[in-house]
Amino acid sequence: MRTTLCGLAAFCVGAVTLAQEPVAPAARYGVAPAFDAYQQGTVKEALNSVTLSLEKGRFEYLVAHLLDPKLIDARVEERAKAMEDAIDRELHLVRDEQFRRGLTARERITSDAGEFNALVRNEARSRAFKLVVRDTRAHFGEYPETAKELRRYLREGVMIDGGDVASMTLKGVKDEQLNLLKVNQRWHLEDRKGPEPIDKK
Repeated sequence: MRTTLCGLAAFCVGAVTLAQEPVAPAARYGVAPAFDAYQQGTVKEALNSVTLSLEKGRFEYLVAHLLDPKLIDARVEERAKAMEDAIDRELHLVRDEQFRRGLTARERITSDAGEFNALVRNEARSRAFKLVVRDTRAHFGEYPETAKELRRYLREGVMIDGGDVASMTLKGVKDEQLNLLKVNQRWHLEDRKGPEPIDKK
């Protein structure tokens, strides 16, 4: 089971009472939030939402909103930086062709250096996000039983509450646990492999 959950990182199941309603999240990487369908107000809700996203093949939503946002942002930025130079050259060629075709300033890619660099960065991040989603889809495609196992954690998991972090274990299963962390009043799947003690508060 360990290999099945490797990379999914970990959860903790149990109701967590919030002092306030979660802050409405903004779209991430062009993916709009759908809190009504994929709730994250408690650990259990978040685990259920991750499971639903896997069952429905909503990997874009899983990556954008349900996984550890700092981890996802770091992976996207790493991929984006690696392709910025190529995208810069590509957009320069496109703009040169637009000039040759006589397109107006409104129709062609901007000539302003600052705006052009921002366009390159945004395009790189957009393409990088798609690569991270592709890799995530491929990973879980190798372990189609993951959603079923997460359902077991929902039914049988024993939670350890650590405030803004939580973990969940199964009785009789050693050296394996699910971990979650709370960001902006919402729970997300955290990337921590293997058990790590959580100090109760």
